[in-house]
Amino acid sequence: MDLDDDELQVTKMLNGTLKNKKISKIIKIFDELKIDIRLRGYSEWIALVQLFYEEKNIDLHNLKIEALYMKLSRKLGITRDGLERNLRTVVKKHNENIKKFFKYDYYITNKTFLILLLKYLK
Repeated sequence: MDLDDDELQVTKMLNGTLKNKKISKIIKIFDELKIDIRLRGYSEWIALVQLFYEEKNIDLHNLKIEALYMKLSRKLGITRDGLERNLRTVVKKHNENIKKFFKYDYYITNKTFLILLLKYLK
């Protein structure tokens, strides 16, 4: 697999767990949204999407984001609150870009952004 600089940096941030093409697509989306790779929450968003795909029994329509927060915070060795805050930082800082990119005119929460990303990646 040939990785560009952003993908290599994210791979290092996630301890080499970059596993599929969807992650590359997320990085491209983040580039379009002008989300800086150094921003807290960048790698956590990628890890959250990856965790969703690793979990076989999660239904997008009945998504319980809290369960994903708990699993991911344990996996990354950070607190649940720290994880949620880092994810929210990305969403709040790029709210207008997210709305334009996904053509979504409503309030964007972490859960909303995750669902929008997952639907886009289908």
